[in-house]
Amino acid sequence: MFFAERFNKKCKNLTANKHFPMQSLAHALVRDGTARFFRWKRGAPPTRQPKIPVTEVIGSFEMVEVPDHYHDSIQRHLKCGCRLGHSAVYEHARAKIGGKCFNAGEKLRVGVRCGSVVTMIAGGRSVYGLIKKFYRVVCTCHSFIDFVLLTWFPLPNYPDGDPLTVKIVLGGSNVNNIPGVSVVLLNDIHPSRIGVEIDNERDCMYMLRIDGIDTMPQPPVL
Repeated sequence: MFFAERFNKKCKNLTANKHFPMQSLAHALVRDGTARFFRWKRGAPPTRQPKIPVTEVIGSFEMVEVPDHYHDSIQRHLKCGCRLGHSAVYEHARAKIGGKCFNAGEKLRVGVRCGSVVTMIAGGRSVYGLIKKFYRVVCTCHSFIDFVLLTWFPLPNYPDGDPLTVKIVLGGSNVNNIPGVSVVLLNDIHPSRIGVEIDNERDCMYMLRIDGIDTMPQPPVL
């Protein structure tokens, strides 16, 4: 019901004239879609300013040992000079990214919203991934830094030529068992919640951002 409830709330907010709801909603949806498209064309920022963003790990946690294959990736981000081997590492169940809550380890299921799907900018374009774990490293100098471990989906493409329609071709891969895990700073994750529509027949899925738009790959300069 996630998509339906979100859509109903958006429709309610866009209906200005309660005496003629359908006509009012139709005009508002056209204005809303047109405004988003032309803001993208102009490169203008969104009209609403976000609230003060809060990004931090939250929820239940336990002290863990960092696996060897993540050790070097995390150590490179410790700019204070402390050693990861002498620091305390905590695994958290949830995180708040830009004031919005996300979960770790949820599997992506058809027709069900997944709080583990996130997006960020990498290589000058938007990419999407599935969160596996949240880590907080507390150094010996008492500073701390938050990380997210995730697997990346295949690169998205844009069949309509704009950043509002986001399609990812799976190529037969299982989105819950994509090999390879990356270590990313929690602050690098975009705070937009993501809905996912899976098309099993065409072996692809569509990413539905609740707010914001993608950063599309730039064409090569000739």
